[in-house]
Amino acid sequence: AGKPVYVFETGGTTGIPKTRVAFEDFRIDYDLFSATLPDEYFPRGSNWLMLGPSGPRRLRLSVEHLAQYREGICFCIDLDPRWVKKVIGEKKLDQARAYMDHVVDQAVILLRHRKISALFTTPKLLEALCDKVSLRKIGIKGVFCGGTEMTPQFCKYAVEELLDGVYFAPTYGNTLMGLAVHKPLSKEDDYAIIYYPPSPRAMIEVVDPDRPERV
Repeated sequence: AGKPVYVFETGGTTGIPKTRVAFEDFRIDYDLFSATLPDEYFPRGSNWLMLGPSGPRRLRLSVEHLAQYREGICFCIDLDPRWVKKVIGEKKLDQARAYMDHVVDQAVILLRHRKISALFTTPKLLEALCDKVSLRKIGIKGVFCGGTEMTPQFCKYAVEELLDGVYFAPTYGNTLMGLAVHKPLSKEDDYAIIYYPPSPRAMIEVVDPDRPERV
């Protein structure tokens, strides 16, 4: 009672977007996640760039809250993944590439003209951004990256080739579950992405699909 209500939507990959009601869980998730970020690479008081989906998703508000919680401000550039999926589904790959270029070009302008030290983006946008600029030379110290394209192969590529010493924090989140904090990457784990779900706010059970009441 007395708290603002938020409505967030999923991406709609498997049908119409699913809707959920939220109050404070996105702030709680990112407050806890903040404690896992090393201050050396995500300096407190530094500014962030959020380069990814906003709109009906919780991600933009969450990253913006993370920046503010760490005493900085957040610059935002929107990506509409529903449009990207639509043009790729219609095999209009030139439109998808042009849209990605449009989004990344805006990021480059901000990075060159604002003092920004931390970045959130998705794997594909990160790769496209690194094709245009050196994040280390332009002032980025840490990258928080999430998305369904995240694989051990991409993490290895990001750490060893793309980022040139910039700290890489991979994670996964979705609108229904929330943010899963990662175990720091290591060669010893073969760059495996090991996530911890945000319990007790999200619980995972393995069930029999023919008898879902049976855990």
